[in-house]
Amino acid sequence: MEKMELKFEQLVLGPLSTNCYILFGPNDFSIVIDPADRAADILAVTEKEASPLVAVVLTHGHFDHIGALSGLTVPVYVHSADRPFLGMEWNQHSECRDLEEGEIILAGLRLEIINTPGHTSGSVCVRVGNHLFSGDTLFKHGVGRTDLPGGSMIQMQESLQKLMRLPLETIVHPGHGPATTIEEEKQENMFL
Repeated sequence: MEKMELKFEQLVLGPLSTNCYILFGPNDFSIVIDPADRAADILAVTEKEASPLVAVVLTHGHFDHIGALSGLTVPVYVHSADRPFLGMEWNQHSECRDLEEGEIILAGLRLEIINTPGHTSGSVCVRVGNHLFSGDTLFKHGVGRTDLPGGSMIQMQESLQKLMRLPLETIVHPGHGPATTIEEEKQENMFL
């Protein structure tokens, strides 16, 4: 995947200080990854940038990553294994679309969806150029919990090995905490 300049804004939202990322596409539209809470705050950013929101992408379905869904009236992309987390309303919603491993284009951005089960069975990471939005799969010097329903340490280890094949300079933007790089995690993350 080509390196690219990516314009985005990070908000820290909700009771668990979840990182929410608003990505601005080259065609003046935007998407949000993990709208954790306060839809009004997310929409204020897209309005300030004159970049209407066209889609939500979820790295997984845990409550702290989906808190603002009800206030965002755009298609929601989520792995089918994590749809049950969204509740009956969203499972029947015509604008809820399944994420599959591979590439999709939203807001003029080429997103590589990487299946990374372990934290949940439907966890994914989203790669855009040399940026990886890792949800709760990979943190700076840590990984997401595997002791919750749908979690698996065996799957987490397999997913982490998949991520470690990315270029060393890949910038990792996790679901919680500060950014890191694949190179730093290879050297410092005890789970690797």
